[in-house]
Amino acid sequence: MSLTRRGYAVGGICLLAFALGTLFGARALNAVVVPGLVALVVGRVVMYRTTPPTVTRSQPSPGFPEETRTVSLSIEAEQASSATVRERASEGLSVPAEAIETGLPGRVEYDCRLEARGERTLGPALLTLTDALGLFEREFRAARRTGVLVYPPVRPLSDRARLTLLTGEDPLVDDRGEFDSLREYVPGDPLRNVDWKASAKREELVVSEFAAREEKDGISIVAEAAPGRADAMATAAASVALWLLDAGVGIDLATPSGQLSNVSPGEGEEVLALLARAGGGRVGNARRNAADVLVRAETDGSAITTSEKTIPFGRLVRSGSRPGDVSIGAPRAEARSGPDGEGRAATDGGFEGEL
Repeated sequence: MSLTRRGYAVGGICLLAFALGTLFGARALNAVVVPGLVALVVGRVVMYRTTPPTVTRSQPSPGFPEETRTVSLSIEAEQASSATVRERASEGLSVPAEAIETGLPGRVEYDCRLEARGERTLGPALLTLTDALGLFEREFRAARRTGVLVYPPVRPLSDRARLTLLTGEDPLVDDRGEFDSLREYVPGDPLRNVDWKASAKREELVVSEFAAREEKDGISIVAEAAPGRADAMATAAASVALWLLDAGVGIDLATPSGQLSNVSPGEGEEVLALLARAGGGRVGNARRNAADVLVRAETDGSAITTSEKTIPFGRLVRSGSRPGDVSIGAPRAEARSGPDGEGRAATDGGFEGEL
């Protein structure tokens, strides 16, 4: 507990008036001294008896980097009439540095900017309570924190990813599958499919037919990262996983920090939540060897491995997209979620104590 600037001013005026009254006998100055002293005494007693306030912080919804969430703090306190709030946040979140004032009971709102992937926290908030006359103030610190989940950035993938991810083939490689049969040439057939030797023997154009590639009903993905490359791994794995889910393909996903099985289309939020918390490292050899798609983020970049072919992740990304762009099918929340869209609230019912 301490005096405010107004409290120091009132105390100074009382001392000056008392000194002038003692020196010059101006008893009329008692009309200044007595009310001032009464106000100081009452203000101190009120703030001393003030109990820790109850603070309810809204729960921000998960989101992607560069998005903003509107967070509210509802404050209730006995005795005190006003409060100054200073919110604090962990690395990866950005909140206003300036203090916010409100009457009590009251509600304040501020914008929280999501900066980096991971499980981040808001709080504890610092509250400075003031008595009705603004002479004394007392600080409290909220004991509880509120978690904020920041998803990894997701890159939109190009059409080339369809063959690469669903069949394990790179469409830029001349690999048309297994030979099936020969048939007569029909206008519109690709010239590269013409079998020139067979055509010379038959004295007519014939083309080769190849067995159709089979697309898989479910694909297992393993994601790994070298030290310091977990963010790149999460972005590549999220981009691939959400693309497959949007294509109607179920997936299994394993990371060094956890795994998901039988993820169905429409369940992309589970994938994003896992990858938001994923750290670097390696997955067991058995799981890695059984994977249909291996996502690896090394010091020289990220790569996707399918059917013994390794393709740089950048070659699968849609041309002209940005790191912050969200893939088709990614469950993107509104850029700003106010009190009506914040989900359940987290109550700071306890405090670590007075500062």
